[in-house]
Amino acid sequence: MIKENKVSKYLLYAIGEIALVMIGILLALQVNNWNEAQKSRALELNILKDLHRTLNTNFDLVNRGISGNESAIRSCELILVYLNENRPYNDSLNYHFENSHLWWKTTLTNSAYQRAKEHGLNFIKDDGLRNNLNSLYNLLLGFGEKLNEREELYYYHTASPILTQIFESTEIPLDNTQIKGNFAPLDYKKLKSNEAYKTLLRTSIGNKKKMNTWIKNILRVMKEVDEGLMQVIDTYQDI
Repeated sequence: MIKENKVSKYLLYAIGEIALVMIGILLALQVNNWNEAQKSRALELNILKDLHRTLNTNFDLVNRGISGNESAIRSCELILVYLNENRPYNDSLNYHFENSHLWWKTTLTNSAYQRAKEHGLNFIKDDGLRNNLNSLYNLLLGFGEKLNEREELYYYHTASPILTQIFESTEIPLDNTQIKGNFAPLDYKKLKSNEAYKTLLRTSIGNKKKMNTWIKNILRVMKEVDEGLMQVIDTYQDI
């Protein structure tokens, strides 16, 4: 074309070739970006579903914790009635003597949350949901763990030295559902006038009520987070 002095036609041809190459590159980049976006959305959807599944698994644990603390409170109140009203001893009280000093803590599995943090939580556009999620796994559970530590310290440093002088055995089970009723009083008649033991029972009631107030707060936020997650999951699945 150059020899034939057809420079303009050559330039148009060259520009056309370059344009085709550029269009091909842009299309390839667009397809690659689309594929990467799809992979990212699939990963994020998987993370959201994992968070949802984990929360639903933990709902049962939290509710059992609330029920367990309420059961311990009832046992404390029953024993105080027996002692204050001078009621006679029976073997069924041994269960309540043991149950009254058990406590239930709230520990949620956080592997799904840690995975979400590693990916980066900014893909959750709902600020309220993101803040609740962070608050649940950091602030609320952190303070719940502090309450549990305080209860442990109270039991082993304050309550246990008194209980060992009152009962034949003060061994508490590792699993709170495996109560054996081993707390048989050494002298039930003296126990009725033991004000230190009655103080332990009243303190135990107060501690467990405080713990349950906090656990119920955790449960409320868990439900809010779960509802928010379901909405975001539905949005991802609709696209």
